[in-house]
Amino acid sequence: MFYPWRNIGCMKDDPHHTSLFEFCDWINQFYITSTASGLYLPPARSNLLLSCLAISIATTKRTATTGRAASLVVSSVRGALNDILYGDSEALLGKWFKRTGKRDQIFLSTKFGYVKGAQLGNIDSSAAYAKSACAESLKILGIDSIDLYWLHRPNRETPIEETMRAMVELKKAHKIHPVSAIQMEHSPFTLDIEGPEGTDLLATCRELGVAVICYSPLSRGLLTETFTKNEPVTDEKDLRWAAFPRFNENVRDANVKLVNGFKALADKRGCTTSQLALAWLLKQGDDIFPIPGTKRIQYLEENWAALDVKLTDEDELEIRTFVQNNKIAGGRLPEKYNKGLVDTKAES
Repeated sequence: MFYPWRNIGCMKDDPHHTSLFEFCDWINQFYITSTASGLYLPPARSNLLLSCLAISIATTKRTATTGRAASLVVSSVRGALNDILYGDSEALLGKWFKRTGKRDQIFLSTKFGYVKGAQLGNIDSSAAYAKSACAESLKILGIDSIDLYWLHRPNRETPIEETMRAMVELKKAHKIHPVSAIQMEHSPFTLDIEGPEGTDLLATCRELGVAVICYSPLSRGLLTETFTKNEPVTDEKDLRWAAFPRFNENVRDANVKLVNGFKALADKRGCTTSQLALAWLLKQGDDIFPIPGTKRIQYLEENWAALDVKLTDEDELEIRTFVQNNKIAGGRLPEKYNKGLVDTKAES
């Protein structure tokens, strides 16, 4: 069996916290062959991107210490937005590599773009920063090369051609591998990349043979059993409740009703709401890699079990029809976040 991407992150003061080392040791029973932005198991789908597991602490507030901001395994994004989004992921993973000697068994991904230590939202996609961020990541991780290197967000003032030339130079220096994937939000209720609204990105990726990494495949926690029970999916350390329009109290009842309708589709198929959402995404093609987030291993295992949910073409169509006829209330992102979703200026 091949496993899709998964992600989990947690806080040290969470009673269900599992340390990075404990988690890596636990998950190793599945013969892991990669980690960092994710844990990846035996190859499927392509010779570079693997079926995998990933983690994220992208919706937790900043905490002062490595332990309290620790990921279970690592969504090891280079520019850590002042450590608000991703904590000390690279340092933690570097320690695990040193302790276990398993770097050669791991397919590792990390990012750059957000400037660590700078003002929140300071994005640098210049050639110079791409190279310096890569060098720093390699040093922190204690490794010689990165298997998959991401540009998290482009700076609109830096032509994308400049950024890509720098990445080509890094590839020629054997510090990173070829560009092979893009990351976009994609879930049953966020399908922009399938059409003109999302610049037909999915079709373009398929034309070029580029995989699509789907972040927020559970709509940041809406497509879960917790939300359908009208229970809080966040706490005071979680940024979703305050920041994301879909969690606003004004639209909560409408969204609970909608997600319960989606849950009814899951009940018909003997799976959970989140499992159906993930299984439906995986049904879209072998180039689709969901990366859901959670704080607890029990939910990781639940997400993982989505691989056991086999959907027919008729199932896929029924779910798509439901999605097309029912829209989540509230915007996908806070308005202030949209400034990171830009095209770059033309190269002169």
